[in-house]
Amino acid sequence: MLPEYGSRLFELIDRKVDDEFRADLACYVIEAVERWEKRVKIDELKLISLKDHRLNFKIVLTSGDEIGIEL
Repeated sequence: MLPEYGSRLFELIDRKVDDEFRADLACYVIEAVERWEKRVKIDELKLISLKDHRLNFKIVLTSGDEIGIEL
């Protein structure tokens, strides 16, 4: 069993969306990808919007590919 598997995104639940939140979001996503998905490297992560309690953010990989994610 891997008790550390996953990410720390659950720590962001019910937090105010401010600059610290944005920094933690980027940190937690990059941290999880670097630890669990060695095949890709993140160049940029940007919070696009927060609407109807849903986060939309964009991940840009060093390959130039972009991934849109909604949580």
